[in-house]
Amino acid sequence: MVNVTLKYGSNTLVVACLQVHGLYDVDALRTWPGIDQTDLAGGRRQLINSLARKITLVTDVLSVKADHVFIGVGFNLSNAKQLVYGSETIDVVWADGTNPVTSEWVGNYEYAKRYTLQFDEKTTWTSAPSSFS
Repeated sequence: MVNVTLKYGSNTLVVACLQVHGLYDVDALRTWPGIDQTDLAGGRRQLINSLARKITLVTDVLSVKADHVFIGVGFNLSNAKQLVYGSETIDVVWADGTNPVTSEWVGNYEYAKRYTLQFDEKTTWTSAPSSFS
């Protein structure tokens, strides 16, 4: 299991994650500007100047109501969301087209929730982020 800290302002919550996708390995990336060009002979190429991570976290079971409120209200409504992993702090926004906060009741118990959180990194990179090393 990997611990990731959810942060907004001075508020933090460390969550144990069952799955971490795109944070510290090359799993899912967005590219900019991602312009496709077709030449007169029909050849195709892409112009890509930078990339950013698409990050998905699946938390372990959270059973404390204050943790549910942290994720569902404070973190959800914040315009300055960050993920802290190791020594890296990553500015993120909710991934496009996702319901930002979805939970699964574990064992059919309403306070034992597992969350799937999907983010797009705000910063773009022209080389690999430090967590890829």
